[in-house]
Amino acid sequence: MDADLRRRTGGLDRRAGGGAVDPDVIYVGTGEADMRSDIAMGDGMWKSTDAGRTWTHIGLKHTQAIGSVLVDPHDPNIVYVAALGHPYGPNAERGVFKTTDGGKTWHKVLYKNVNTGAIDLAFQPGDARVIYAALWQTRRPPWNVYPPSNGPGSGLYKSTDAGKTWTEISQPAHGFAAQPGRIGSRRGAVRSAARVRHGRCQGRWPVPIG
Repeated sequence: MDADLRRRTGGLDRRAGGGAVDPDVIYVGTGEADMRSDIAMGDGMWKSTDAGRTWTHIGLKHTQAIGSVLVDPHDPNIVYVAALGHPYGPNAERGVFKTTDGGKTWHKVLYKNVNTGAIDLAFQPGDARVIYAALWQTRRPPWNVYPPSNGPGSGLYKSTDAGKTWTEISQPAHGFAAQPGRIGSRRGAVRSAARVRHGRCQGRWPVPIG
């Protein structure tokens, strides 16, 4: 990764995705999606086709903060992006985006409203058509150390058809209400700053009684 792109992203993390079919193809989402007192803005998505030697900007410029990038393990042209959006105000370029042509065009496949973005994504192990997405309604107001979070737009969603349709699975009937956090890739863990719950039942989140 060149110095300029490292400055934009803070280094590789969950905002970087690589294809198992072609390891030379790498996607990186820019911007800082973890809300705190000092936030770096991004300028969308970048792509390398030569294992990181050179990079090309491929859109989503106004997302400002990207939380996660998923690359289909069978086709490096299929990519999903969790865009948190503007941390300081409303904007429409947020939610879950998908490309099927390597970033030439992007389609918004999961969207709540101008105040709610997407923070994380995960494939179900062994089935890239099943995708989990975490939406997070948060805002970074001035002169606040910790931003107001856990807004009513937050929630956990599941798609079984490669992002064409989505179902919310974070209602109380499934065990607990959604909280902002990350999706565990192995056993469906949802992590917040306060606690971790694990679900082995594809969206059912049992809470121990007693």
